[in-house]
Amino acid sequence: MIENPSLDKPTSGSIRFNTDSSKLEIYNGNQWFEIDSTSPEEQTGGTRGIVFGEQSNTSDIEFYNVDTTGNAADFADMTRTGTVSPAAFASRVRGIATGGGPSSPTNIIEFITIAQQANAQDFGDLTRAHRNAGGGSSETRGLTIGGYVNPNTVNTIDYVTIASTGNAVDFGDTENGHDTSSAAVSNGHGGL
Repeated sequence: MIENPSLDKPTSGSIRFNTDSSKLEIYNGNQWFEIDSTSPEEQTGGTRGIVFGEQSNTSDIEFYNVDTTGNAADFADMTRTGTVSPAAFASRVRGIATGGGPSSPTNIIEFITIAQQANAQDFGDLTRAHRNAGGGSSETRGLTIGGYVNPNTVNTIDYVTIASTGNAVDFGDTENGHDTSSAAVSNGHGGL
């Protein structure tokens, strides 16, 4: 297909498809700009923050509204009582808690649907039991990183596909073992 340039200068508000970048663009009267096709909801992932298993004698899951100040409120319950120090990560739809204690580490993975206040459900199992691990994720894949199994730290990294339930798969290893002194972060493309 041969593309010919337009004969006239475009008017402000004109729209075109840029075949070089494969993006939709709008003309502001001086130059062309890409049209952002995402929503603020998609960019922020929503407005709920979730806390899994905060105290050893409860099964509480709490939530808070990130957009406003205020106290946390009861969300629902985890599948087991006494879960402390699980690793956690989320997509825009699902929140996941892996492992935890209190005294004996577990390999249980459970999930919630963030928009619905309902009890957690069984997701699958980790490749090994742990507590005090880090968690990080993209929109697609969640990682459980390191952890502690008395008396040693572990260097295992497990992953799950967040949208489908099932057991974790070995992702690789950290250079050194990690426990509560470590934290994991991600930007949706890579994690540390």
